[in-house]
Amino acid sequence: VADAAGALSRGDMSVRIVAKSDHDVLSKNVRDVSTVLQELVQETEVLSRASSEGDLTVRGATHKFEGVYADLIDGMNKTLDATTAPINEASAVLERVAARDLSARVKGVYAGDHAKITTALNQAVNNLDEGLAGVALNTDQVASAAGEISNGSQTLAQGASEQADSLQQITQNLQ
Repeated sequence: VADAAGALSRGDMSVRIVAKSDHDVLSKNVRDVSTVLQELVQETEVLSRASSEGDLTVRGATHKFEGVYADLIDGMNKTLDATTAPINEASAVLERVAARDLSARVKGVYAGDHAKITTALNQAVNNLDEGLAGVALNTDQVASAAGEISNGSQTLAQGASEQADSLQQITQNLQ
């Protein structure tokens, strides 16, 4: 039992414990600890595998555990929640931007690296909005200038036409 407990403390769960009798409470308890630790490892492997595959919706089953073991799984679930919240909001903002809604911004308040990402996303969307507003303004200015050029061209054409008529009349008079 001491060897099994030592192996468990080193993370070796391969040791099998067999109670010597119904009164061998120590062996039964160490075996139970080993079982719980194996289930805990399996639960964390499920969470790790799902996260590695990009599925951040999977949560650990806290109801399978008691005490600090349930707290450990709950802490992992809370970590996943804290990670997915800014990702989900940023994804929603990007979907709105893709649908040409440049008023979309991340509104949640996040800390650390999450704040860096959401701030950068908001700045990128803001810059895009300002850039396109500048393009729209320049387009309006170009359209206005084109209108002025068109009016000037029409005036010039009308003047040239009038001068041609005048020259034609002078030519006829001279003839």
